[in-house]
Amino acid sequence: MVIPYVPIRGMIEVKDAEPGTFIKYEEFEQENATLQKRVEELEERIKQEIDFAEALADESRLILKLILDEEKYRGMKYKDDLATERKEKFTLIKKYEDELDKVYSDLKMLREAVAKASCPMP
Repeated sequence: MVIPYVPIRGMIEVKDAEPGTFIKYEEFEQENATLQKRVEELEERIKQEIDFAEALADESRLILKLILDEEKYRGMKYKDDLATERKEKFTLIKKYEDELDKVYSDLKMLREAVAKASCPMP
């Protein structure tokens, strides 16, 4: 004999448990609020980590610019025979700048994903 589904007042069925498993609605709300708070804390931490990574990328870009400016200055001032070495440094700096551009792009995508994920639940 099949027992029909009978809702219990003040209770909610647990979807991922054995059929017919119920918990009090207040417990569900409390657990849901706790989980929502934890999600918000994690989202905030992720945003802080993204901000930190962007700050590091900005600092790296500034350092590369300073190195590049110094190399250009040395090249103009000394006119030495290190043109090949300087060209290799310029190539390496350009490579690092390209990598930083990728980092900025990835951080932007990550920030958008966090923003999309943090939309309030219906």
